Amino acid sequence: AYGLLNAGYVMLDNSFSEKIRLTWGVRVESYTQTIKATLRSGSKLNKEDNFTDVLPSFNLSYSATEKSKFRLSASRTVNRPEFREIAPFQFIDFENVWTITGNPNLKRANITNVDFRYEYYPSAGEAITAGLFYKNFTNPIEAKMDDQSNLDLLIFSYQNAKSAYAAGVEIDVRKKMSFISDARWLENLIVGGNFSYIYSRVDANNIIGTTSTVGTKADRPLQGQSPYLINGSILYNMPKTGLAFSAMYNRI
Repeated sequence: AYGLLNAGYVMLDNSFSEKIRLTWGVRVESYTQTIKATLRSGSKLNKEDNFTDVLPSFNLSYSATEKSKFRLSASRTVNRPEFREIAPFQFIDFENVWTITGNPNLKRANITNVDFRYEYYPSAGEAITAGLFYKNFTNPIEAKMDDQSNLDLLIFSYQNAKSAYAAGVEIDVRKKMSFISDARWLENLIVGGNFSYIYSRVDANNIIGTTSTVGTKADRPLQGQSPYLINGSILYNMPKTGLAFSAMYNRI
């Protein structure tokens, strides 16, 4: 299997005033994905897909003060299937102890992204941001249990669902601890944190039908999408020695 990507883009950066700035443009991608295989029956599979995508984007910012700004951005992106997801053979997922079969008929997913946030920069190296985001998916790739599965052998494949969306809120903080006291070492101590809440839903009626069974729902969150994300970090810089120490925490 192999893939070939050719791309080009045009980007403009315009300041309409001292407070309003727009960065915008478009990217065009031409992607060829080829897979060749010999099936168990001995027949040959030679499949080539060609995709051309026009992907516009813009980022509009408004500087409310010298230390704060509002930002609105939108873009179009794509999510292409991996080779293993389209390869027509079975392999073992050793983490979950089940079998996975690729699907050569998978389509790429098209995604529309919108993001609005407020950014505040108290001083150099510090930032406090809060934002809302929304993503709309067409043809998202989801896993599907094969009809031949049983309790002794679980078999999964991949299939495109009709559509999906994800929306949420994100808060990010990066702050020096020098505000606690005038101690010099606190100037070099930086604490950071990030929290995201994500609500997602996928329309999988074309995969499992409209009837819900125990543990199976046609209207459910995106597979693999955590409803929240937490990151924390503590960083201490030692400018005289060029050393830095950090501790990080992550939870999904």
